[in-house]
Amino acid sequence: IQSSIVNNKKIKHIIVPHNINQKTMQSLKKYHLDTAIFYSKAQKKELQNSNILVIDVVGILKQLYKYTTIAYVGGGFDKGVHNTLEPAIHGNQLLFGPNHNKFPETHFFIQNQIASVINNKVDFEKKICLRLKENTQNKTQIISKTLNYMNQNKQDVNQVIKIIMR
Repeated sequence: IQSSIVNNKKIKHIIVPHNINQKTMQSLKKYHLDTAIFYSKAQKKELQNSNILVIDVVGILKQLYKYTTIAYVGGGFDKGVHNTLEPAIHGNQLLFGPNHNKFPETHFFIQNQIASVINNKVDFEKKICLRLKENTQNKTQIISKTLNYMNQNKQDVNQVIKIIMR
């Protein structure tokens, strides 16, 4: 991810670390992200001039997705990918690691070309460049597909509840 950020200065990047602590914030500097602006200290003019914004506060991630078009969702190289519905409902194209099989929505997103699975750094670079160049679906299309998915699965949940209540 580092090289993608460093090599694509025309693109605005929002980094939301899983752990927001001093050690994590300091480690960003070793990745040559020393030009990053931290959300808690950001001035409006700085935000306009920087291509890297690091979110160093808790609780605003879901509001950020409306400002983005592509989201790398973490966890896919660990215990399992984090919430993919939040960025998708805001119309984001998704990238995540291979550990996503426990989540049926990830399969839907892949099948509907909303998401791509990445397996390593080289794969990430290739797929993010492809998504940036092609941008095959606009936010409205992704939102529509995601809402349809959610509505279809809401019916499944309601049927399960009816069976349980019998």
